[in-house]
Amino acid sequence: MAPMLWIRQIFGIKKNIAHWVTQFFFRGVAFFVGAKLKVEGGENFSKGKSYLIVSNHISAIDIVALSCVIPGSFIYTAKDSLFRIFYFGWVLRSLDYIPIYREDPTKTQESLLSAQKQIKEGINSLLIFPEGTRGTTEKMLPFKSGFIKIAKALDEVSILPVVVEGSDRVMFKKELKIRSGEVKVRFLKPIPLKKEDFSSKEKEAELKEKVQTLMQEAYDEMHSVSLSKLKEKKTKRKKNN
Repeated sequence: MAPMLWIRQIFGIKKNIAHWVTQFFFRGVAFFVGAKLKVEGGENFSKGKSYLIVSNHISAIDIVALSCVIPGSFIYTAKDSLFRIFYFGWVLRSLDYIPIYREDPTKTQESLLSAQKQIKEGINSLLIFPEGTRGTTEKMLPFKSGFIKIAKALDEVSILPVVVEGSDRVMFKKELKIRSGEVKVRFLKPIPLKKEDFSSKEKEAELKEKVQTLMQEAYDEMHSVSLSKLKEKKTKRKKNN
């Protein structure tokens, strides 16, 4: 991917093309690690529309899976410390990803203004992990209120909840061991936003709770199906042996 970023910097290749190449790169990564991607609810993503994509986060493979299956171009938000990592930070900046400064709300606001501009220029979606870090259990971590502030700042952008399941079986947090397996990505129905959703702190809290509840329920259903399939496979293996 690095050569493509260098070429883009030198010759000014359009952002959408750079993101298509990035998507091609991540599909290669998915193939290499044996992540078998399954998409559900793809009809809920309308091409040409802008979304604030809100996803759970349970493994480093989430980024690979989401980069492979999200239609069209999009940008990530990431904590500002990642932008200070040698080379990796340069890659994030080259892809116009948005830094979130937890200790400096003013800088974060400037980043969001940049996101608004990019969305209008054709990078039509913004992705955020509202848990703030990778979870280690089946229950999602409490969502931080940052994504609500971002939704408020991005005019006329619907929230699109996306649930990833199975990526932790391919690569668990704090483990370098990789196992092949199915990774499911489900697009839930978009949530159109109204001014009333941000009329008070109580309303904002209700919106945050609504999004997390919908995503947790979807994850629980997906996880239950996956576990049933795994049990069936183990039973068949024992019978064959």
